[in-house]
Amino acid sequence: MQRITTITITKTVIFSILGILFILPQLISANHFSEKEINNQIKELDSYLQSGEMTEEDYQTKKNWLYKIHEEQDLTDSDKSKSIISILWSFLGITILISLIIFGTIHYRKQKNTKSYNDWRNSEILAELITSWGNKANPIEIWDQYKYEVERKLETSWITKSIGFVEIIEGPIKWANITYRSRSDRTPPQWKLILGIPDNTVPLEHDKVDLRPKRKRTFPLFGKVIGVEWKGNDFGLGLLGRYRDDSFINDTIAKIGKLQSIETHPNIYQGWTIDLRYINEDLWKLSQKIAKYNLDSHR
Repeated sequence: MQRITTITITKTVIFSILGILFILPQLISANHFSEKEINNQIKELDSYLQSGEMTEEDYQTKKNWLYKIHEEQDLTDSDKSKSIISILWSFLGITILISLIIFGTIHYRKQKNTKSYNDWRNSEILAELITSWGNKANPIEIWDQYKYEVERKLETSWITKSIGFVEIIEGPIKWANITYRSRSDRTPPQWKLILGIPDNTVPLEHDKVDLRPKRKRTFPLFGKVIGVEWKGNDFGLGLLGRYRDDSFINDTIAKIGKLQSIETHPNIYQGWTIDLRYINEDLWKLSQKIAKYNLDSHR
């Protein structure tokens, strides 16, 4: 976020400076005849005089007018300089104001996002939250996490690391893995919560199940959410039908979102994982219902 802020403000300042450099010559040259332009005008008047298209009186009148304008402009150069400086200061002031507004907006959003997400990203706080929702849970200390080596590696990679693990004593969901992917040039940092549902009826060798909800909107990106569409192949387990028929699941996803996928992991893990990008009590209840449906599917 700090990088985004710096880049945004830097671009604003650069474009403002370029704007000043573009406007400055226009301000200096506006309504002002240069020496070269006056000489060209006089040559043109001379040609008219020699060809007889202009009388001597008109010639002198226009020539005097050109010199008079030039002299008046020379006399007001100091006033014009003051005016230009005033305009430039105003331009710089507006630039600084815009930069501060951009910085303030980004900083506010950063603080808002941090306030919304910093609870569950700590394994001790996450365990307390899950316990308060009716399922006893304990954070696993780093020296004991070897017991869940396979589980901790699910949904992780060389850029996505496990930063906290919670063992859940009660309920169908038995563990929660907090993962973190650091920011890159194109993406912001990302935290995920992977919930694990052990299921011995899922053989190690099987076709991968990957079910994903998609919120339908009246207009792409900005429209009102009007429903949820489920995508994926449940290979005859009937899970998609159960999800679609459960009003609580669909209403919660439509309202909050944050459920990325429900998956199995062939040749790695016997069970299911639920990929969340946030957790609260409603999403926890939703995950519990999904876990029960999955365990009842008898693959």
